[in-house]
Amino acid sequence: RLTYLGIRDAVPFSNGYQMMVDIGGGSTEWILGRHQTLLSKKSTPLGVVFLTEQYLLSDPPSSSELIQMKKKVREYFAEVKEAFKGVFEKNPPITWIGTAGTVTTLAAMAQGLEHYSFEKVNRFMLTPETVSGLFQALISKTKDERKKIKGLEAGREDIIVAGAFIVLEMMMFFNFNRMVVSDYGLREGIILNMIDQIPKISPA
Repeated sequence: RLTYLGIRDAVPFSNGYQMMVDIGGGSTEWILGRHQTLLSKKSTPLGVVFLTEQYLLSDPPSSSELIQMKKKVREYFAEVKEAFKGVFEKNPPITWIGTAGTVTTLAAMAQGLEHYSFEKVNRFMLTPETVSGLFQALISKTKDERKKIKGLEAGREDIIVAGAFIVLEMMMFFNFNRMVVSDYGLREGIILNMIDQIPKISPA
């Protein structure tokens, strides 16, 4: 709910459905909304740290490691599809929105940003072509070589491979070609929620 509040403040919602995805270190949160209303949510133990530690043991990762990781990722995607099947079976237009470090880093990398910029990252549109290109570049390099990539935040050179993989596989599995990046997420949602709790002072 708090992540939803944060995203809603950074990205304008259309009148249709929104699927908001928060890719974290140990889990991925899925939030389904429509218009300005949160409908349902699901958490999956599909995080970038988890996947990196379980599958990406080589540097750069091997083909067999990526194949095994894909199998696990798609298992969780199938669970998500089942959880939201009432909507997915109708196949309505859905705006996909991503938040947290993975998607903001991909947006920064896609633009080759020397310094992070909210204005350039927030509402940036990730496409399968963009994410695929970034992913191929990442898996062709070692961790040390990745540190030189513009837009890649220091400390993410190991886990960004799993992050890019999740986003790319998500686009293919759920068959969508655009993900809007939200710079706001849980942290901003907490702040906005706190502001809402402040008693409103009526004018004298």
